[in-house]
Amino acid sequence: MIASLHPISRGAGRPAILTALALALSAAPMAAIAASSTSSGSCTYPQSGSVSLALSSGASSVLNGYMIDIAVLDANNAASAGTQPVMVDTGSTGLALPSGKVPASVWNASTQTTQIAYSSSGNYYAGKNVKAAIALPLSGGGYTNTAPVDIIATSCHCQVTSVAPTSTATVDPNNCASYEGTAPVGGKAGTSLANCAKVSDGFGMIGVGFDRGQSPTTANNPFLNVPAAAHSGYVFTQQGIAIGLTQANTSGFQTVQLTQLSPQPTTGGTVWNGATTCITLKDSKGTALGAPLCGSTLVDTGLDYMFMAFADSARPAGSVDNVTVNVPQPGGGTKPVSETIVTPGLTMELTVAGTTLNPTLTAQLNPPKVVLPLDQSQATWIEPSNGNFINTGRHWLSKVDYLFDQSCGLIGFKQIAQ
Repeated sequence: MIASLHPISRGAGRPAILTALALALSAAPMAAIAASSTSSGSCTYPQSGSVSLALSSGASSVLNGYMIDIAVLDANNAASAGTQPVMVDTGSTGLALPSGKVPASVWNASTQTTQIAYSSSGNYYAGKNVKAAIALPLSGGGYTNTAPVDIIATSCHCQVTSVAPTSTATVDPNNCASYEGTAPVGGKAGTSLANCAKVSDGFGMIGVGFDRGQSPTTANNPFLNVPAAAHSGYVFTQQGIAIGLTQANTSGFQTVQLTQLSPQPTTGGTVWNGATTCITLKDSKGTALGAPLCGSTLVDTGLDYMFMAFADSARPAGSVDNVTVNVPQPGGGTKPVSETIVTPGLTMELTVAGTTLNPTLTAQLNPPKVVLPLDQSQATWIEPSNGNFINTGRHWLSKVDYLFDQSCGLIGFKQIAQ
């Protein structure tokens, strides 16, 4: 079921790279590791079977994004196209990078066109869907390879506009001008593509999230296809990323059980629904402005600001402020845009809902620093399009470590000593 590969936004302004290829995850069977493992709630972890990644962003990862230098491998496991820096994104699934960083033999072997759209920015990337293993950099030197996964090799970049389509031409990833004026695949009616040009070599996103789209699968999540990981999952800290869960790197986490998507896809591993969390907004005296705001939540390392999708009527009195910001435009210059933000000076209390937490995790968090185009130290309000939703952005990771357990269906948080 890979005749079409296209992104679906889930009301959160974030991309989801979708496919449905069957790949066997390389997690060791529980029976094989039980003798050297310990339990945490309903889950059992081995003593070993984890790899730590080398970050090119270093200590600035929470501020500037978790960056790693990866390589796409050819049939001989050679990185003939060199390495490419990519941002690790828990808000999408799958790898997207410039076609020039894909070995020529891999690019030429594919005839399937594909695309990815980022609705938060209007960026649209088109190219081919190719399949290859990925080399991930290790903190101690060297690389660990994934199993082969589908990759979006992007050759063209366009901007989605509100102008009606003016072309029905057949698109060609080797000819970026062919996309000009056409309707974006999976886009809104009445929109078209403009300013199409060869993609920048600097673009790169490795999506490792879950619950991202209408046809989700684990088969093309690079972090869930690492043979060196005995127990499938990962941990994000301020210092780095560990793939594969063990007794040591899960110690101290408070976890909440996820529910399974229904129906499950026919290929790939188990797909989990996102967790529900609640936000309580408090004034400078610590007094709650109203009842907690609860919704499906995404811990999103690919986003440098936070937003919350709740109707106007649900937003507590005193929590809404309106500002005008200058948003950079694709053709140069800026455009003044009105934004609705959380009132400056308020604090946020995050509660991860679920009876499995004992006690319920509560982290006192100041509103995160928001980088351009929102030049405000605040979270942003948006209207919900698919239910109440909280996108934490990555700045929450300055306060808590984050865990995702694919094998057992858990997310977890561990408060960082400040």
